[in-house]
Amino acid sequence: ALFPSLQERAAPLSPHASPLWQSADHFLVASTDDLHALPQTNNWSWVFVGADLSQRPAPELEDYSKRFRILHCPFFLTAAENSLVLNALQHLSRKRHDVEYHILGTSDLVEASYYRKLLSDSHILLEKFDGTSYGYLGLEAMACGVTVFSGDLAKGRDNCEHYTLCPVRYSSVANVQEQLTAILAEPKCLRDFGNRGRTYVEKCHALPRQADTLIATLKNLVRGGVAHAL
Repeated sequence: ALFPSLQERAAPLSPHASPLWQSADHFLVASTDDLHALPQTNNWSWVFVGADLSQRPAPELEDYSKRFRILHCPFFLTAAENSLVLNALQHLSRKRHDVEYHILGTSDLVEASYYRKLLSDSHILLEKFDGTSYGYLGLEAMACGVTVFSGDLAKGRDNCEHYTLCPVRYSSVANVQEQLTAILAEPKCLRDFGNRGRTYVEKCHALPRQADTLIATLKNLVRGGVAHAL
């Protein structure tokens, strides 16, 4: 469920990974982290993780006037970084009685249905802070209308046309408390980000669209073309 990067997946193959890369005619890339792990090449195309939205009906977003629930995903942070994020969450919950938080554990992610249930009762997901953008947990959150805070690294976004539509709040461990305070001061923003997140997933990750995109990419490759865009 955590979708490690291409470089991490290839590591157990070493020393065979490099010959495998060198013999490949084309790469299907699912993230900018994967893109930057590739050898220097122009032979790559985007292919995104598909989301079966028939299993996730569009959420009915509330006005967020009574309470706010924040989910924190600790798996991508060091112990020191997690401590800073937890301090920020504790500070917010002490300062505002309408704020509560839940630290995701591995047991929360065993069943996708249980994770989606947690999302259905939450408003914000703190996913990760060390990547270019969102991961699979963030994708699920956006499909459920949850506002996502995720990676703040700008590197690679210029290669990704879809990021111009992405409503993820790019954040860092250092500024997460400031960003949370700002968005909670304007709770209607959560409804806006929730709607934009669902629309983004429908446009970029819905299974029918991804199937059409992959078929078009493969047809283009057979004809000898190269396509980087969606």
